[in-house]
Amino acid sequence: MPETVFKSFWMGGYECTDQLNHYGNRVDLLTLTGHVDHIESDYDLLSQVNISTVREGIRWNKVEQRPYDYDFSTVGKMINAGKVKQIQQIWDICHFGYPDDLSPLHPHFERRFVSLCEAFVRFYRKVSPTTSTMKTTVVFVFLSIILSVIAQNTNSTVAPSCLTGGGDCSGRGVCQENGACRCYPGFTFPTVRVVKGVPVKSRIHCNATVMTGQPFMTPLVVVLRVEITILNFILFCLISYRLYLDFKLHGVSHAITKISLAFVACSTFLTFISNALDYWGIYGVMPPMCFFTFHSLIEWLLVGVFCAIVLHWVNIYDTTVKSIRRQEMIKKINSNYDKPISVEDIVRSVTLVRIFRLPYLTVTGVTLVIFVVRVFLTPLWTSVNGYAIWYKFFNTWHCILWGLFGICFALYGYRLVNVMPETSSKKIKQVTWKLCIVAVICTINALMMILLDNYQPVFPSLHPSVGLITRNWITFNTRTMVAAVVLDIHMPFAKLKQWLSGGFSKSGSGSKSDSNTATTQIEMYVSTPSNPVAPDNQV
Repeated sequence: MPETVFKSFWMGGYECTDQLNHYGNRVDLLTLTGHVDHIESDYDLLSQVNISTVREGIRWNKVEQRPYDYDFSTVGKMINAGKVKQIQQIWDICHFGYPDDLSPLHPHFERRFVSLCEAFVRFYRKVSPTTSTMKTTVVFVFLSIILSVIAQNTNSTVAPSCLTGGGDCSGRGVCQENGACRCYPGFTFPTVRVVKGVPVKSRIHCNATVMTGQPFMTPLVVVLRVEITILNFILFCLISYRLYLDFKLHGVSHAITKISLAFVACSTFLTFISNALDYWGIYGVMPPMCFFTFHSLIEWLLVGVFCAIVLHWVNIYDTTVKSIRRQEMIKKINSNYDKPISVEDIVRSVTLVRIFRLPYLTVTGVTLVIFVVRVFLTPLWTSVNGYAIWYKFFNTWHCILWGLFGICFALYGYRLVNVMPETSSKKIKQVTWKLCIVAVICTINALMMILLDNYQPVFPSLHPSVGLITRNWITFNTRTMVAAVVLDIHMPFAKLKQWLSGGFSKSGSGSKSDSNTATTQIEMYVSTPSNPVAPDNQV
């Protein structure tokens, strides 16, 4: 045996941690540092300072994606790089990291660990059968194993597993396959001790809130709740009043108006009541999943409203074009024919059957299914990566959906402006801009939900409390803005005084033709006129 088993006195070590941090997020430093992609150039740098021995890690989480199913392909490329650059590698099998479905106290941890070691030795013998190198590697593989296990049981931030009865997530989270809790929004892990100035979290309990230890969070939450509660209460009252007027003056007709107002009224009421009573259940008034259900339902209600509006506009445009063509054909037969296009006839021809067809059922149906799955699976989903992917999926779905709404509003709004009479086209243009702006804001909101994701964070350094309050400020205010714009379309704020003083009711009590004109204008602008009082706004 040679005097030393090392090729150089000084050694290099590449940080190979792939553990779950105390937020439950996977940390993979070999990927973050780029070492896996630039291993040969890294080894070239070592040779410049006469270092020929390094420590590398196999990353247990990467090589065993499923129990007892191993993929050493990346490790094999690293071994080949070592051969090419003549670098001696000391392999670390477990460096604070393990698969999502394991923890050091899991009953299968020991047998899975032993199986991993055996699999690695077999793989290493296959790709690098040199005896002397094997001696060096095997000795330090098992030394590394011992040190890693000791480190995980003494210095690791991982608390006892919730799978073995060590914790039940305090009823405010879900126990995942890796033995850690996924806390519901608003809740987090309490600090159980401080090690070298770093707070160690209890990952099997969710009895701390986002305001715990964050003094800036309390005023932010209070201000947000007060603002959203007051604004949505006012909007709910105004929308309910507008809905009452529509029923009073037109009975059960004008279904688009009533459906839009009813959906938005439900949205504002749910936003009002949830924020008035609680904030994600942290005050103990509402169960966390009740607040979460309201939060998810509001998203579906707004999608339903805007999908109906989009299809309403599409049908109005199609019917208008057909009416123009019919008029042109009649003029070719009878040159004396000079009857103008009746917007009232166009609007009346756009029935519910034409609007609520396959596109509407598909969009709202898929979104409803996503909502139901989200509500029912959130407290049941135990896969760490699975839920993170699901979270990105439904936010991506809403991002695409609102983006398409904006495109449809712009396209058909522009087309309607070109074919409608001048008076109507001016009003349609105003409404089009409002709806496009709302769609763009909602698209940005969905995009922010993806960027501020706590499960697979785009910004790992962002504190979960900061991410949550930022998302909520954006989302709650966006939804309030959507409700306000829909109300402004149905009951313009510029004429709010006349609406509240009964001007619309008075005008509605006039002649039948005036009532029909008001009816036409309401349906034309997605159920409401821009000026409900003045009868000279006829189209």
